[in-house]
Amino acid sequence: MNDQPLECLVIGHSHALRMSQVHDSLNAEDGGARPGPRFRFGFLQNVEGEGPGEQAGPHDKARNREENRLDHLRRLLGDGTPDAIVNCLFGNKHNVWSMAQHKSPYDFYFPYRPDISTDRKSQIVPFTMIKQALAETIRGQYLGFLDLMKTLTPDTPTYFVPPPPPVQSAEYLLSQSGPVQERLVMSGISPAPLRLKFWLLNLMILEEFAATYNHIMVKLPDILFDPDGYLAESYWGDTTHGNADYYRVILRHLDALISKGRD
Repeated sequence: MNDQPLECLVIGHSHALRMSQVHDSLNAEDGGARPGPRFRFGFLQNVEGEGPGEQAGPHDKARNREENRLDHLRRLLGDGTPDAIVNCLFGNKHNVWSMAQHKSPYDFYFPYRPDISTDRKSQIVPFTMIKQALAETIRGQYLGFLDLMKTLTPDTPTYFVPPPPPVQSAEYLLSQSGPVQERLVMSGISPAPLRLKFWLLNLMILEEFAATYNHIMVKLPDILFDPDGYLAESYWGDTTHGNADYYRVILRHLDALISKGRD
């Protein structure tokens, strides 16, 4: 049996950052000898913005973007290939689409959860149209990066961690501070059922991507949900993130999954 700790690279944006902060706190509590896989974190902020100026053509910009992604991923991987990769991408597009109340309110029927209400007073958009549009948006932003990851780490187990489910309470979301809340105060917040359906739709799209790339889709532990499928109140953080306890649960869950994957 191999007793060496597994080396795990966590890649993402703000969710990976929150996870890293909780990870550092857990390490401090354990005296720097936290059991389980050894996590290190790579953040993708600002990679998309690097490259040629406004005078460059679209093909030059696209080529430069892919080169930036490749160089950045190589830097994150370092000298050796990790034993596992945790992918925390895809964390916010569904919020961008669903959080703020649209000027012309719309809704859609989610066929896999008919118990979630649909506002018949709003414009009803076909489910297939919403799914296709959201999938294309996510695909355009991230699938090039997944292709590069697969090229550089073809045999490395990769785990997809979905973002937290939405907070049901509009009052709580409006009580937070920051530019997102300022916009929400102006526009109003979409109904909770619409936000939940967008989260479930985002999850469905991620599951399809994970299957395409032969990655492992992480199922969030039941303890994180309330009875209606929203984020349980004890794990509420800010508008789009869980709190520290939320990421503690995620890290311990990953400990078990990744360690089991080696057995």
